[in-house]
This record gives sequence, C-alpha cells and structure tokens, in this order.
Amino acid sequence: MEVQRYATLAPLGVPHEVVDDTFLQGYAIPKGAIILANIWAIHHDPEVWTNPEEFRPERFLDDEGNICQPKEYMPFSVGLRKCVGENLAKKELFIVFSSLLHRFTFKTPPGVETSLEGTLGASFVPKPYEIIVINRD
Repeated sequence: MEVQRYATLAPLGVPHEVVDDTFLQGYAIPKGAIILANIWAIHHDPEVWTNPEEFRPERFLDDEGNICQPKEYMPFSVGLRKCVGENLAKKELFIVFSSLLHRFTFKTPPGVETSLEGTLGASFVPKPYEIIVINRD
C-alpha cells in the first residue's frame, strides 16, 4: 500500500467528463468539462500523511498491527468510475510481490545509494537503478 501511495502510478487518474452543469465548493464546472483527480497531491498531502516524502509502510497498520486504509488512499481512484480491475490488480500484486520475496533476496550493489525518485507525468516512471537479485534456492 505504501508503494502505491508513494509512487502513485497514475498521478492524475483518468479523465472524466462532467455530465451536467455543476457547482462544487463555490466553483462552477460546466457540462462537458474534462476533469482530472490529482491523486498524487492527495497521496502526498502533509495534512493527511505525516512526512509524506518518507517511505513508511507502517503507516497502514493500526496499533494492533491490522491493516487500515484511510479514505485518502486511492491508487485506483474512487467512486463509481474507479478502476474496474482493482480487485484483480490487488490480488496479482500480492502474488507477484510475495513470490519474488519468497524466491529472491534483493540488495543494492556496494556503494550504490537507493532512491525512490522518479519522473512524474501521465504515469510515474522510476529513475534507472541497479539492484542485485540472489536466488534463494
């Protein structure tokens, strides 16, 4: 969950068209306007996430170690138009990620600094990096 929050894959979600003239918090949004949800801004809002630029997986655990999901966590967008593949994607992410961790050890080469930086655009693209993958068999 922290990977998906920190490195929001689709930072602006997908475009949506307004179907009726709408007023939202004092703003007029005309019918036919294309709107985007700035998911990256929500996932990096310091009023929601303590030190949002830090990678801290424990932010999704309560005091008893149970997973908790704040309403501001929305890697698949929200509402009626959120990603229809969310449930499948979550299951696949779990299977692939846990399989990789089960079969391999991941290390950085000696003297190489790690970074979670990337290029933010239509999608988040990590900067090139070096990694050592060691088979556990």
